[in-house]
Amino acid sequence: MGFFEFFYTPFTERELNGIMGKIMNIYGSYNAIDHQLAQRMEEENLKYNAEDPTQKSVFIQGTRNEESIRIYFDNVLYLKKVENQVCVYFKEGYRKYFHSNLKMFHAKFPKSKFKKINRTVVVNMDNVTGVMKNRILIADNSSFEITRSFKKAFKESLSK
Repeated sequence: MGFFEFFYTPFTERELNGIMGKIMNIYGSYNAIDHQLAQRMEEENLKYNAEDPTQKSVFIQGTRNEESIRIYFDNVLYLKKVENQVCVYFKEGYRKYFHSNLKMFHAKFPKSKFKKINRTVVVNMDNVTGVMKNRILIADNSSFEITRSFKKAFKESLSK
């Protein structure tokens, strides 16, 4: 039954109750699915601790248009802010975009391994191949500027 048929054809009370029942069943099943997904995500988040050295991955829940994904820390080269999204660059050469801000996204990753080098980039220290003056080289041959405000913390992390 189309949208316009719903409003332009007359219904008996019984037919209308049947239609409303179907709508409520559909809504209820979507709501139950959302509830189950939210419950699983809450359990995952309770288990997650960014500073736990045994933690190998993080589960990122996508929005309605995005898929949910488990990100393994060893596969990540760096995180980069792109407009109102965060782009995760992987060793395999692909990238994945998420609707989030960099600060919130970075909080899900271990601080000992992922260091912020400027306002828009967080690098995985395991993939740093070199540091030249104010630039950092990454395993995929990309380079980024280390800004003054982040330089001191970055140098301290290199000495550890």
